[in-house]
Amino acid sequence: IYEVVLNLSAGFHEFKFINSNTWENVEEVPFGCSEQQSGHFNRYLSIPDGATSFEYHVCFNACEPCNQLPPCKLFTCPSWMLHRPEALDLIATTTAECCVDGSSNLMDVVIRSAGYSDGNEA
Repeated sequence: IYEVVLNLSAGFHEFKFINSNTWENVEEVPFGCSEQQSGHFNRYLSIPDGATSFEYHVCFNACEPCNQLPPCKLFTCPSWMLHRPEALDLIATTTAECCVDGSSNLMDVVIRSAGYSDGNEA
């Protein structure tokens, strides 16, 4: 969990969370909690005049705080399984409820290298 404290003036402020230091890892802000006028779908805060403090709690790529997200959205399915698309908004906590067998989508992959990282050939 990350937290930042900023000293901002009253008014409208736009921002996005970035995981690391590059725009390649920028979050995809959901439509329901982003501004659309800029075309960049940024998060926004509207701090009222006279406010002495303001708190904003959200989870990366979500509109809700992490502790309010449906558990299936945060559930880690085993490597051979996929999230059930219809279950992402369910309050469920088991593999059977959140995941579906994805093994039919798996295939054998052969990777061959003609050399080593030091320049020598195999």
